[in-house]
Amino acid sequence: MAYIGGDRIFTDRGGYEQSYTFTGPREKLFLSKICKLLNAK
Repeated sequence: MAYIGGDRIFTDRGGYEQSYTFTGPREKLFLSKICKLLNAK
């Protein structure tokens, strides 16, 4: 499984986060889908 971090990791320099994520910035998409699932009735 890949690391899913916030969009901020793409502006940070250094660290492992950029190496272990296989997508671009997707924080808003993930949060909207999670909220939709949690609010589903």
